[in-house]
Amino acid sequence: MGDYVARIGSDDTTLAAAFYEEPASIVGPKAFLLLLTKTDVAKFLDDLLLSARPLGYARSTLEYLATRMLNSEMALCSTITARWRADGSELQRVGTTYLLRRGTEGWKIRQLMMTDLDKLL
Repeated sequence: MGDYVARIGSDDTTLAAAFYEEPASIVGPKAFLLLLTKTDVAKFLDDLLLSARPLGYARSTLEYLATRMLNSEMALCSTITARWRADGSELQRVGTTYLLRRGTEGWKIRQLMMTDLDKLL
């Protein structure tokens, strides 16, 4: 997950999109997105970065990681990602829980769920 988080902030979001299974979904309190292809995932991540850049966003770091196996091929993974400004000050912390699935290409993100920081695994 650390490699994935590092690639989210890169200018080439196709690197982060490679961590997703096709199709994948994004679940938030008020939205559900079905992303059919890795191109759709990269577009979602591009839009996310475009909305964060005016706030001073420069990079992300993985601050917390907890994983729970559901069975031999599926796992839940909760993370806290810190988003940082170029001046080194913290912009925000984001809680996310991922549903991961082990397929022929290894572990991939099947679903991303926005999660309150106090509700993580």
